[in-house]
Amino acid sequence: MGERPLKVWGPLGERVTVSLFFLGATKLFFDAGPLLKGWDPLFSGTYGIGEVLLEACVLGVEHVVVRVPGKSPYDGGMGILEALGVEFLDAQGRRLSGMGDNLKRVVTLDLCNLIMKPRTLEVEVAMGCEEPSSSLGEDVQRFARVIERCTGERVFWHHGGVGMSLETFWGAKIIGGEGV
Repeated sequence: MGERPLKVWGPLGERVTVSLFFLGATKLFFDAGPLLKGWDPLFSGTYGIGEVLLEACVLGVEHVVVRVPGKSPYDGGMGILEALGVEFLDAQGRRLSGMGDNLKRVVTLDLCNLIMKPRTLEVEVAMGCEEPSSSLGEDVQRFARVIERCTGERVFWHHGGVGMSLETFWGAKIIGGEGV
C-alpha cells in the first residue's frame, strides 16, 4: 500500500496532515514526531495519535508501530485516550480536555465510551526518553494513580504518558523509553 496521508488534530488543536506508512496491507508504521512539533507541554495533546489508531482499526490493520520521539508531549496520553472515548472529570464532575495542564485536575475517568482495541490488532510504541519538568513528572505520576484507581490495573508510568496510556488501555508493547 505504501504511504497514505491522513488529516488529524495536531497538538495545538489545528488540523494537520500526517503520513501513514504501510508494509503490505496489514502493518502500519506511524512517526508521531512531525505531529508533535511546536507543542506546548501544558496546552497541547496527543489526540491525533488516537485518530491514527482508530484509522488503523477501520482499515483492518493487524500491526501498528507508533514512533514517539524523546521530546514528546506530557499530556499523560490524555489526548489519545480522549480520541478513544475516555472522558476525564475534575472534582466537580466537569469534563476536561486531554492536555498537559489538565493532568493535575483529573480525579476520575468515565470509561463507558472507551473503544476497545480489536483482538487482531497488535500495537507497539517505540518511545524516546521523556524528560519533563519535575512538576509535569509529578502530574503524570498522579494521573497514573487515577488510572490505577479507575481501572484496577497496575500502571507503568515510567514509560512516559503516551506509553503508559497505550499500554494500560490498549495493551501496547513499549519499546525503549527510559521515561519519567
